[in-house]
Amino acid sequence: MQEETGLTPPALKNRPELHEDWVFTQQIWRDLSGSRRYHMGGAAGIPFSEFYLWARAHGFSCTDLTDAWEAVHRYDEIWLDEQAIWQKAQTDQKK
Repeated sequence: MQEETGLTPPALKNRPELHEDWVFTQQIWRDLSGSRRYHMGGAAGIPFSEFYLWARAHGFSCTDLTDAWEAVHRYDEIWLDEQAIWQKAQTDQKK
């Protein structure tokens, strides 16, 4: 749209920037987000077992594994909270 019209959409003007401390966490999260399960209530969290296998395959020490899991798990919780808000808005809109 921006290329075609020359106008910057509001969503791009107000797009938040990811702090550099979270870039690596986001990369891990993206690698693992496809392993999450879905149920009737929506998305479930990324399973620790999937993260553990990923971290061991990438040579993480136990300390690094623990630190990375805490960050990825927190990032995933925030994503799940946002998904729940979006899902509720979609449900409310249909009523």
